[in-house]
Amino acid sequence: MLVIEGVDVRHASSLVAIPPVRSGCISESPPLRILGFPVSIAPGFILGLLLLAGLNAQDPAFAVRLVIAIAVFTLVHELGHALAARRFGAESTISLSFLVGWASFRPSRPLGRLDRVAITAAGPLVQIVLGSAILLALGTTPWSYDDVRTDALWLAVWWAGPVLGLANLLPLVPMDGGNIVATGLDAVVPGRGYRLVQWWTMAVTAAAVVAVVVLPGWRPWALTIALFAFWNWRSFTADRQRRPSAVEAARRARGVAESAERAAWTTGRPGLFPPPYAPSPWYRAHVLHEAGKDATARGLLLEALEHGGGSWVPPAGAPSEQLVPLVELLPDPLPVGDLQAGIVLQKALLDTGYLRRSADYGARLYQTHPHPAVAELVAQALALLGHEQTAEGWRRAAGADPG
Repeated sequence: MLVIEGVDVRHASSLVAIPPVRSGCISESPPLRILGFPVSIAPGFILGLLLLAGLNAQDPAFAVRLVIAIAVFTLVHELGHALAARRFGAESTISLSFLVGWASFRPSRPLGRLDRVAITAAGPLVQIVLGSAILLALGTTPWSYDDVRTDALWLAVWWAGPVLGLANLLPLVPMDGGNIVATGLDAVVPGRGYRLVQWWTMAVTAAAVVAVVVLPGWRPWALTIALFAFWNWRSFTADRQRRPSAVEAARRARGVAESAERAAWTTGRPGLFPPPYAPSPWYRAHVLHEAGKDATARGLLLEALEHGGGSWVPPAGAPSEQLVPLVELLPDPLPVGDLQAGIVLQKALLDTGYLRRSADYGARLYQTHPHPAVAELVAQALALLGHEQTAEGWRRAAGADPG
């Protein structure tokens, strides 16, 4: 029996397998809404349920009950993810397809690791708790196979609820347990958690394939393990093909950070900053200024000018009226230290009309960092001040066309 379920903030589904003795399958059709969540069910969902019924044709009563239980608990599992995501302010959708189900969510604010773990764990936990409660209500012991196997309905609920929910917590991808472990590993080795769990999953899968070949007791699992191995190998190779180069990954991360910074200034709520980026010192200083903490805001800007202040992008989209009070917080002489922060300050002075201050600061910055961008900004400030001849000399220093 093979069932795939899961949670997606980009993650895919989670795979759960049990041996093909009284077995099963899952999960997509026209969109509908359940508890306010859009649910998409593909024709493959029905095909999977028919396959499940065929695998258990020797026991029709059990087959019908198992098909219904798998359908219900697959949806319950994904609703668990979606409800938890809603609790953290995210919008969710649910998709069910052949052998796969997943809940995708779009956060409205940055989510911490614990938030993501809670969303991921919610699906299997709801599945386990609800399945156990139903079995208790039916008058049997949820964790006793000897008890549940005496009744077709009990056995179907047992497989589809507690057993598959617990199996979904195994530390393998794409199961929810694997995603939880990957999230935890990311705290130790940022950006590598999922890949480490993926390698671990491949090793476990390879060991299971060997066990099927050499140990007769594992033969009933052959089809399930073969499907699991095929799915993981395909996912592994596709991920390698999709993975961008280090340069491309850095370019994409910067693009996302620029969008998040722009959102911070235009909406007042920072977007999602990818590691290692954070909101710019200018935006953080703006928030502090709005809260009446000018001394702290000044210190933040001075720290950035002197030492860089970490990884951030320029305050694109910042209205000049919001930059003016920040510029006025800064003392004279302005510190010269970090090149990026210095260029941003040059442009901020230029954009807010402090032309002479921008030109003077740029000239001092150029002595320490003879960068073309610094020279070009000095030229712009001087040209606006009416010193066109001097500006032309700075343009030549910048390598720009004087015309």
